[in-house]
Amino acid sequence: MRNIIILLLMIVCLKANSQNGGTKDYYKGSLMISDPTASSGNAMNGNMIDPSWKAKVAQAGDAWKGGEIIIGSIFSNDEMNKGYIRIQGEKNQRDISLRYNVYSHEKNFLKEKTELVLDPAIPVEEFGYSISTEDGSKNLVFRSGYPPIGKNSTQTFYEVVAGKDIALLKYTVKRILEKKDEHGQAEKVVVDADTWYVYDNASRTIAETKKNKNAVLQALPQYAIRIREITEANSLRLKSDADWTILFTALAAK
Repeated sequence: MRNIIILLLMIVCLKANSQNGGTKDYYKGSLMISDPTASSGNAMNGNMIDPSWKAKVAQAGDAWKGGEIIIGSIFSNDEMNKGYIRIQGEKNQRDISLRYNVYSHEKNFLKEKTELVLDPAIPVEEFGYSISTEDGSKNLVFRSGYPPIGKNSTQTFYEVVAGKDIALLKYTVKRILEKKDEHGQAEKVVVDADTWYVYDNASRTIAETKKNKNAVLQALPQYAIRIREITEANSLRLKSDADWTILFTALAAK
């Protein structure tokens, strides 16, 4: 009889927990994050297991999706990277491990070995992280707050390739395309589509361009003479990000 009572109590407790389950909010200072794994009581070594989020990522070909094979990645960099997030109205940045979901423009980060998606209601103005490259490492910076252009708004995040007050920006979109492989079989792949912009803080203007000298001269006609001077003086071919950094740093210093 005693065992039956204990069993009934356990069932009642489990039922109450399931009814009270759901997304829980965690607070760290003014940074509110939604933990979609809270109701599941389970975590996959840091991977999110929220069904709706996982289904959406599966459509975009994430590595652990299962089911249909889609070649490629929806992230700017698959690995979690040491980085930071800066929130509007705050002076200090928050140091975290994160990766950027370019497909849905979500920012994923680690909290106690669980990968979470940052609440989109949080007014992030900038984030960045360092990635490993063949030459060592590279710092990536993504920033919002630029003037609207086309379908992009002030909330759109651009990668700041070079400069600040006068900047070269890159906006990347991930798409799923179907094509034939070498055996003629249909396969789906994730492809990147990059669009380039130049921003001038003095006039608060942004213009679409291409990543070459002639296009930038057309996008920034007010700096055309100076651009020619800088490229010639520094023998810049503008084939690398380092060359673009030298150009836009010199432009802003004038």
